[in-house]
Amino acid sequence: MRVVTAGSRREIEAGVETLAAGLLSRRSDGLTLDRVEFEREGQEWFLRVFLDHAAGVTLDHCREVARELGEALDRLDPISHTYNLEVSSPGLERPLLRDSDYDRFRGRLATLRLYRTIGGRKAFTGCLGGLTPSGEVLIVAETGEEVKIPRAEIAKAHLAIDWSKVGGAMDVNSAGKEGSGRYGGEGQ
Repeated sequence: MRVVTAGSRREIEAGVETLAAGLLSRRSDGLTLDRVEFEREGQEWFLRVFLDHAAGVTLDHCREVARELGEALDRLDPISHTYNLEVSSPGLERPLLRDSDYDRFRGRLATLRLYRTIGGRKAFTGCLGGLTPSGEVLIVAETGEEVKIPRAEIAKAHLAIDWSKVGGAMDVNSAGKEGSGRYGGEGQ
């Protein structure tokens, strides 16, 4: 399988996406590829591979895919310089990148950030209602207002966490055990 020998970030991402999707298609556990990102941060390059699974991505999934993908990348050597390989889940506040994401996560809390102001706002958080046939994203804002936003006007979108529904966080003292309610223990 030929991936890519060198090239732009997008070419490398596309080549690694093809490679990773091929590896995942041979698995029987339903693990799929969410996306691949190849980015420079400071002086270092990071190849990030995000996995998806209906029941959630486990640490074992990430370890297994990182090993398999790392071995394949070492063999093929498609990237001409050093980089760090990271394999993970998209996270609880996963980005909504594809049109299909808006329907897949219908009913979930999401935040949409816009390129320009609509109705006096550049950001909306609310219950995702999916993508309309005319290409608008439907969101029921926290105010209860139903808003239709043209997909092309969305700069960034991601799932959001409703912290009011999350159980109480455990406080931890400096010994790493349940504490008295203060972070860091006594004297800190």
